[in-house]
Amino acid sequence: MPSIPLTTGASRIAFVAVLFAVLGSAAAFSARAAGEDSRISSSAYQRVNEALVRHHVLPRYRSFAGATTHLREAAGALCEAPAEDALDRARSAY
Repeated sequence: MPSIPLTTGASRIAFVAVLFAVLGSAAAFSARAAGEDSRISSSAYQRVNEALVRHHVLPRYRSFAGATTHLREAAGALCEAPAEDALDRARSAY
């Protein structure tokens, strides 16, 4: 699957919202075209939610946790021994 470069959390959220809207519309359209009920089953929602959590939410929380740990360490080192290189590391971590 190709990677879509999204640079901000807001753009990621917007992308997921648009993706859900498109997928929901496509599912409803195909169901209506087939003469079926347009409601999506709860098991389908559960599969989508599980996949989103497993492949998008949890990895990003892990990444955020790692970044904040790195920032805390860099800021702590700067407070303990103020120096230009320590400031650069703290800025980079931020």
